Amino acid sequence: MKKTNKVTVLAEYTILPGFEKEVMEAAEIVWLETLKEPGCESYFFTTRKESPNAVFCYEVFRSQAEFDQHLSADYTQDFLEKLKGKVEGGVRKTTFVEDFEHTIN
Repeated sequence: MKKTNKVTVLAEYTILPGFEKEVMEAAEIVWLETLKEPGCESYFFTTRKESPNAVFCYEVFRSQAEFDQHLSADYTQDFLEKLKGKVEGGVRKTTFVEDFEHTIN
């Protein structure tokens, strides 16, 4: 398998009780804006069925430069700022994963 130059991220955080509505509204804003970015190939939020305060965000960008643009966007910075004090540990956990070309013979 051949690696791609894409940036693939799995971010996760647990919303503290009482901040669910505020955090999810902020997530919706960053989600809708990010989907408009030309370098964004995939971006979505999901929660655990048994624990709706556990939020996961899966992101795929075509390149490091396009991911960096996403990180510096005002709506992304605003979202990250809104997480402070409202999620367990104060920030989200971010995991970068390798992306491979997918071919079906």
